[in-house]
Amino acid sequence: MELLKVAQEWAKAEVFSTRFFILFAILFLAASAGFWQLGKTELAKAYVIPMLVAGSLLMTIGLGLFFTNKSRINQFEKAYHQDASAFADSEIARVESTLKEYTVVLLLSS
Repeated sequence: MELLKVAQEWAKAEVFSTRFFILFAILFLAASAGFWQLGKTELAKAYVIPMLVAGSLLMTIGLGLFFTNKSRINQFEKAYHQDASAFADSEIARVESTLKEYTVVLLLSS
């Protein structure tokens, strides 16, 4: 039962943190639009595409994780009671996948 509680708390924390991904994605996309519309120099115009790409990646990952985890929180208890060992294996795989996505975003943003 402890595993179920930890999995639910982890998913809730991911839902909370993905809101920041979405917020920063909106900021990146707004900055890209600002550079596109207001940029007078070549350097300012050069920021448009990189910021658009970074914002798109952050938005894609943020929305994907938000909706995936939001819907899965309700299914955790049912899956745990059906087969606890399979639930544990699927949660370990899910956590590893999420950490890989965060790593990709950090590498692409830097």
